[in-house]
Amino acid sequence: MFFSTKKERREELLAEPFPETWLGYLRENVFLYRLFSPEEQSKLQAALRIFVAEKYWEGCGKLEITDEIKVTVAAQACLLVLGFDNYYFDDLRTVLVYPGGYLAADPSEAASHANYLLGEAHPKGPVVISWWHTRWEARRLGRRNLVLHEFAHKLAQIDDPQSEIPPIANPDLRARWERVMAAEYEQLCDDVDRERSTVIDPYGATNPAEFFAVVTETFFLQPGALQKRHGQLYDLLAEWFRQDPAARRPLDQADVAHASAAESEYIAHSIEEYSVAIRLRPDDPDAYRGRAALHAEQGDMEKALADYNTVIRLARDDPDAYCDRAELTITQGRLEQALADLDVAIRLDPDFARAYRQRGAVYARLRDFRKAITNFTRAIRADPENLEAYRARAQAHAALGDDDNAERDRASVKNLKAAARKKQK
Repeated sequence: MFFSTKKERREELLAEPFPETWLGYLRENVFLYRLFSPEEQSKLQAALRIFVAEKYWEGCGKLEITDEIKVTVAAQACLLVLGFDNYYFDDLRTVLVYPGGYLAADPSEAASHANYLLGEAHPKGPVVISWWHTRWEARRLGRRNLVLHEFAHKLAQIDDPQSEIPPIANPDLRARWERVMAAEYEQLCDDVDRERSTVIDPYGATNPAEFFAVVTETFFLQPGALQKRHGQLYDLLAEWFRQDPAARRPLDQADVAHASAAESEYIAHSIEEYSVAIRLRPDDPDAYRGRAALHAEQGDMEKALADYNTVIRLARDDPDAYCDRAELTITQGRLEQALADLDVAIRLDPDFARAYRQRGAVYARLRDFRKAITNFTRAIRADPENLEAYRARAQAHAALGDDDNAERDRASVKNLKAAARKKQK
């Protein structure tokens, strides 16, 4: 017999011992692998071996494809289908890997226009990814993961690339999927418009297709937070993926140390990337803004402040820039400077809920609770569902001994949470 079936080829492949060097790549590069049970680890090893063997791998931009690249990419992709039997993205043939971000023509624009991308999932075509982002995001428990994101798109493209819904045979599950996903997407869009903090990355508000890819990232990277804040959405994803990541073992000290080291290394490299971008485009405020946030995360507040000063010099009419700098100076105890920036932000945008809430927080720290309440009230007027403003106003009322109004605000928080849960149903 000269030709074996796909099933036989896979059985022959899995009969061989798992390469020891590949285990090293998994343990070092794929943080989530560390949290799996032995059974899940074994199943993921088998899945990634099949994936690696059956896909055509091509390095772009002079990148040489190595086993490390294949294992790191395949492990993350196969993590998504760990709950499925004998499915390894069979409709995908090619994985293209660039050293980092790359330029791609935008079909909706003129021929000379190109977008800077980190990855793409082409319907009925290849998945394209940046190796730099793939490696660093896999080694840490951040908010984003490029491979999970792009391969989630691939799952949604299996039946109908335009549907934005992965294949769901059960009609009841599909109906629940459409209802819950639509409600959660609308809520995220509203939260982003009103600049509320969210568990789900704001990029998910771009469109329903991106929402599915983003909530997939959140489901695997921050399952506990998603389950707590968006219980019905978590249950829906758990049923479809046939996985319960929130039930996996908690992080131990070794995990935390590994993630912290990877996070520090990631931030340092990201700062270098922003610095290169700034050298190429010294008038881009977004590059300074991104670097400032990373400097602050490192604890280098003076460098962060210098970058925020440059953002404001380049974008004097941007109220967000003043709020960003105020947020930093608040952490430094420079409250008067923070108030000055927040005054400018409110002058630029008189309905800016975030600025009022921040200014109220500053006045509360200065123990001027009446001014704090006035600002929290303005924040609520601009954003009637601003839970943080209600909570902060309740605390300010309580500090003044006004227990009745404090209780009313606490009740408003409860009612808003109940309304959000009802909206999901």
